[in-house]
Amino acid sequence: MSESTFSKYFRSAAGMTFSAMVKKLRIAHARRLLDTTDASIGQVGQRSGYRNMANFNRQFLAEVGVTPTAYRKLESSQKPKADLFSLGLRARATASSTHS
Repeated sequence: MSESTFSKYFRSAAGMTFSAMVKKLRIAHARRLLDTTDASIGQVGQRSGYRNMANFNRQFLAEVGVTPTAYRKLESSQKPKADLFSLGLRARATASSTHS
């Protein structure tokens, strides 16, 4: 399967691009690590697949709305809700609305 064919089918099934999915999964993993470990922000970034800490901070801020350091300092009740998604759910909802 070519890269462009994979991208087309992935986007159709998941409702987002492959790279967007990878970013969401990495940030979700980082949030779990920040919530459950005492690892440094740098270690969390590396364990989440980021080699460049400036990029990790920028991507985390864009996805969560606060920096990793600020996120860790928040009480659990103050933390932004995780963006829940399910593979294919968005694509199925879109497909059913276009067929109605």
